[in-house]
Amino acid sequence: MAHIEFTANGVLMVVFGFLTSEMALSAILLRLWFVSLVVGTWFNGASGVVAAVLGASTPLMPTINEKFPPPHGADNMLVSGLLYVNGVAILLALVLTLVGLWNARAGRSSS
Repeated sequence: MAHIEFTANGVLMVVFGFLTSEMALSAILLRLWFVSLVVGTWFNGASGVVAAVLGASTPLMPTINEKFPPPHGADNMLVSGLLYVNGVAILLALVLTLVGLWNARAGRSSS
């Protein structure tokens, strides 16, 4: 599972990297965007690695729990916490991407 998560988020990071030159964000927001993208990517894959090492899962992974019941329970707070941080970080990166693209578009149309 972790390899799929790392791969999916890696593709997202590459695509967002191509958008960097198209976005109009302040230096602070651009750094926040980058940090949230990196944190979200690593925490997503880390949740799968931690779940595998601990033999536990989370209710946030219902399909995996159903198909491959974890030996040490399906309600591990560490795995859930990693996924919650991932969700917030990736959503922040998505919102900042949209804001940056919107700002760039608004700047071009007014020129």
